[in-house]
Amino acid sequence: MAALGQLYAEAVLTFVDSQMEADEAGKILGNVCSAMGSDGIVRDLLLNPELSCEEKKDSLPKILAHVASNNVHSIMLSFFRMLIDKNELVALPQIAKEYDALNAERQKTLNIAISSAMPLDGGQIDAIRNKYKKIYGAESAKAKVSVDSSLLGGICVQIGDSYFDSTLLAKLQGVILDELKHEW
Repeated sequence: MAALGQLYAEAVLTFVDSQMEADEAGKILGNVCSAMGSDGIVRDLLLNPELSCEEKKDSLPKILAHVASNNVHSIMLSFFRMLIDKNELVALPQIAKEYDALNAERQKTLNIAISSAMPLDGGQIDAIRNKYKKIYGAESAKAKVSVDSSLLGGICVQIGDSYFDSTLLAKLQGVILDELKHEW
């Protein structure tokens, strides 16, 4: 599924003209994906096996107007119609994820997911963004921050497939492992 998602994401990115259109396409992909997960009407219209492809495509402009703030570019409308024809709308979450990663790579933007035990202030978030921007050689970084009350302290950072655990528990486990090594 990941390879399929990447192929479709690359196709969309190839056809958008400017970075503004690329960002808007990513928002539309994300919004439709979210609506399919949370809006029963959208999900029922797009994923209902009893509806024909033509019925789904006929409802598409209304659905896109519902989930997209601006007029939807004809490229995106054509893209969704093609997914309907190929019966591959179920791949949309993976397509949206791959698209965001490819678009960020194109912009030399790092997408960082930060989980912390406590809310972080702007200065702390900027410090984390700057640290990883430097490590990865990125021109900019976007951070998505969440608070995870299950963490005892510290932060976890995820960038693509890389995961950096700087939580209190991880540090304690490191100390315990070091002690065990010295005992042997």
